[in-house]
Amino acid sequence: MVVLGCAVALWSDRTRARKLARKWGVPEPSADQVDEVLHYRRLRLAGYPLIFVVAAVCCRLLLPPNPEHADETGQGSYLALVAMFFFGAVIAELLAIARIRKSQPMRLHLAEIAPRWGVGFCGALVPATFALGLIDLQAQPHITPNMLLLAEQNKQHTGTPIAVPFVGTALVALLVMFVLWSARTRSFSADAELDRALRNRSARVVLGLGIGMQVSFLGLVWWRMDFLSRFATGADLSGAQPAEVVLENWARGMVDLVQPWLLLVVTGGMFGWLLVANPGKAWRTHRTR
Repeated sequence: MVVLGCAVALWSDRTRARKLARKWGVPEPSADQVDEVLHYRRLRLAGYPLIFVVAAVCCRLLLPPNPEHADETGQGSYLALVAMFFFGAVIAELLAIARIRKSQPMRLHLAEIAPRWGVGFCGALVPATFALGLIDLQAQPHITPNMLLLAEQNKQHTGTPIAVPFVGTALVALLVMFVLWSARTRSFSADAELDRALRNRSARVVLGLGIGMQVSFLGLVWWRMDFLSRFATGADLSGAQPAEVVLENWARGMVDLVQPWLLLVVTGGMFGWLLVANPGKAWRTHRTR
């Protein structure tokens, strides 16, 4: 209901549409330009309520909440909100491509619509997610039913299937590449100034949201080693106490090795996606000259 209320409030808000145009490089937007910005925004707002419901249901099914913190807003809520904006922007891009324009589209270079460091960072997160997941999968054969029972008794959930972040990573990477390609090759508006501004916004926002989603996927692939380091000792591994110690030490060593780097990447991603999804100071200065 909150998402629906926000969509209704913004549907005909010309003041915010004018601010959006100014923020992305149109100093004094005309009435016609404001109308086009409203249309640009409506393409996204129209799908937000339904997308949020679908994303929330999927996150609830695929990311079961921790029983110990069931009353708190968790990673699933964050991922559902980011997914709403992300898929709303992708659908809007598809609808924009479907519009037939007689004018020849203005082609742009990738560096004109998105920061190179943002593209590189997002691209690096994809193989990092797969590599981290493959390392984490080494712990899977050692997670016994007794460990799962011990975790349940301690009210600890066991994370998500590896297919969820792997498939999600591949899907997000493909959609980000699609939007970047679309922003480079198609024109949204016949007004060259407004067209460049909106294409720049589309590319940067989707790239930033892609980084935000990949940060979540990184957390989803790295739970097995941590789980093993917590519950290997204490679970009955057929009475082989030395094996418990070896497994625990191995898992703890992997966690100690990876965890600081993972924290650094996640922290950088949390700040990085916000920087990418907003117009850079240098870009604004260039546009207003």
